[in-house]
Amino acid sequence: MRVESGKGQSAIEFLTVYGYVFLILGIMIGLIALYFSIPRTIVPFQCNFYSGFQCTDAAFATNTISGVTSLIIVASDTQPGIVNISAFNAVVNGQQQAAASTSFCMPQQVMQGQYVYCMVNFSFTTSQSAVYTGNFSMSANYCGSSAVNVSTANCVAGSNYVYSGSVRIQPTLLYTPLNSIINSSPHTSFYVPITLTDTQTAAEPAPFQQFLEVDAASYAKYERSDLGNIRFFYNNRELQSWCEANCASSAANALFWVRLPFGFSNTISPVVDMYFLSNTVDYDCVYAGENPMIPSDYQSCDNGANVFLDYGTGVSASGWTIYGTAGVTTAAPAGSPFGANSYYSDSGSHMNTSMPNMQGNNFIVDYYGYTQSLEDIFFDANSTGYGQMLRVGNGAGWFGTTDTTSWSNWDCPTGSDTFSNEWGLVEEAVNSIGYPTLTVWSGPPPLLGLAYLSPSTTENGFSSACGGRQMTAVQHFGNYVGLMGDGGGGVQYFQLFIVRAYPANDIMPTATFGNVVRVT
Repeated sequence: MRVESGKGQSAIEFLTVYGYVFLILGIMIGLIALYFSIPRTIVPFQCNFYSGFQCTDAAFATNTISGVTSLIIVASDTQPGIVNISAFNAVVNGQQQAAASTSFCMPQQVMQGQYVYCMVNFSFTTSQSAVYTGNFSMSANYCGSSAVNVSTANCVAGSNYVYSGSVRIQPTLLYTPLNSIINSSPHTSFYVPITLTDTQTAAEPAPFQQFLEVDAASYAKYERSDLGNIRFFYNNRELQSWCEANCASSAANALFWVRLPFGFSNTISPVVDMYFLSNTVDYDCVYAGENPMIPSDYQSCDNGANVFLDYGTGVSASGWTIYGTAGVTTAAPAGSPFGANSYYSDSGSHMNTSMPNMQGNNFIVDYYGYTQSLEDIFFDANSTGYGQMLRVGNGAGWFGTTDTTSWSNWDCPTGSDTFSNEWGLVEEAVNSIGYPTLTVWSGPPPLLGLAYLSPSTTENGFSSACGGRQMTAVQHFGNYVGLMGDGGGGVQYFQLFIVRAYPANDIMPTATFGNVVRVT
């Protein structure tokens, strides 16, 4: 089976340049062709024609404006003569295409060595974390090798030949072009340019989760009350954003996380534009969403999986492998940031899942936990599991957090406090060095963004229960992550598991907000 990658952008450029051709086939098809854009870091795929053509590229995504899911196959004609294509059909994950009228190939007639671009639409919405498999077929007439010019060849369309193939692909998001959103707004839009400045010589990784503290109250006249009409753009490309807290037009410090598809260092200062769309526009739950802990909108529009490297809320055990009496409960302890739902594991039980975006040793792990004795979070080299990373405990002779280098080297003085039977925010940076931190609370849970409310504040700045930082080595065993209740009795609980990029030298790039600009 042939594996190809990296040429998606060329396919999109072709569709953009020749978008007027597709307008003949209908406004909907034209818009999809014009707005289709694949990031340079296109996900790997497998695509294969069984005969007649060579598959060179593929793309699969859902358009955030139209809601239409599209599969594009790019192929090269490998046989002499002319092929006149009459139809293109596909089935993905057992689901048929939306309708015969929603598929086409351009150009319709192709010669040997020429590329053809075939697209087919579906009525379901893709998930970025899923992998889709399907089969496709091209119905056509083959006119032999005598004709040398497609414009004069007498090659009528038909279905005497069927060129079929298969595809296995992970989808990418289709971003919505800025001008299309502005033009769909019933009145003038406004935006604020935000200049990002990195003070570190080491480059930020890509993708990167940038923290932004927005004085929403100063822009209240442009905003919905819940900030659902705010969108972030870079170079006319919409970015994914997640409002963590204070998501209200009256807030002086609304906290956002924005996913940047690029890395950067102090040699450049990228500008991200914060747009205020019509007040009739709300969170779309794909590019713009909010923390599921927000009480007024509890889990109504959470797009954290699109913003962070990996993400889990503790609501569903889908994708997790359970060992013993572990899983998801609907009876989490009081004070839970997610009400009744939570991952849990009692003594000796554990659960793990694959997190494919957890690559290398350059990320941060955050989660909310409730311990009655000991709880572990660990990395695995495979699905059977080994290699503990971080332990949170409370008992005789130990308190706080530690890692596998020394179970006696705890992050807090022995007996300095207690946090059994209460919720805490636990954090671990996985880099050349790592440090576990812990914050406990009796009221509303602490916020991830609090660590970055000033340029001098580093990742451990909000650790209230354990004064200081214990610098220890942390090992990363693989792309599986596990949760364990480790001895001592009782049940341990875990919620809102987040993996995000590690800022260079633990310092978040600063954000400078410009003046409001009117889009005319």
